[in-house]
Amino acid sequence: MSNYSSKGKENLDVMHLAVNCNNKIFKFISNKIDRKTKILDFGAGFGEFCNRFDNNVEAIEIDVLMHAAIRCRTYQSLDEVDRKYDLIYSSNVLEHIKNDKKIVEQFQETLKKGGKVRVFLPAKMSIYSKMDEVVGHYRRYEKDGLIKLFEESGFKVNYCYYFDSLGFFASWFYNKINQTGVVDKRSVVFYDRVLFPVSLFLDKLGFKYIVGKNLALEAVKSQVEEKVSTN
Repeated sequence: MSNYSSKGKENLDVMHLAVNCNNKIFKFISNKIDRKTKILDFGAGFGEFCNRFDNNVEAIEIDVLMHAAIRCRTYQSLDEVDRKYDLIYSSNVLEHIKNDKKIVEQFQETLKKGGKVRVFLPAKMSIYSKMDEVVGHYRRYEKDGLIKLFEESGFKVNYCYYFDSLGFFASWFYNKINQTGVVDKRSVVFYDRVLFPVSLFLDKLGFKYIVGKNLALEAVKSQVEEKVSTN
């Protein structure tokens, strides 16, 4: 979000070149929704995903300089939102926020009963690197810890799996040969066009249940009203 350097912003901007990866993330985000689904993009950036929707979508983006690129109603924080949504999604954002639990609890408050949240996040602290530091990551997530985070905030987790299994090993190797923390554009494009399709195939074979560069989670807010004490 706001805790990265100018070098970090350049790294984040480069990721729009990962076309195949972004398309796959959007497929995860937009699965089984229709035009009536009220959607909130938390951490929209310059609108990579929210600009693809043609239905009821709004966005949160802390950086007002990016608002001009976002083609929907945009807020700076969840505190400004005055409605509830059927779906809240977030891609590579929570790791930038020190108190991520507070945000997940706000997701709970901002969803309708039975509403869903879908998050896509960097996985495995074992591959935390200078690049993570440069772009302002407080953490990479462990699968069990991510599930616990949402369950302790009142959600029921429908699923949580790894994404881009080959990317875990590629990141580990890239971190060894690149200590600058700067993401090379050519490397991003090469991986996205050549190696990422192989990684997706490995994910389908079952590797997504073992390891990956990222985690994808879907959780649902309970449809049961909380009982109000009469004492």
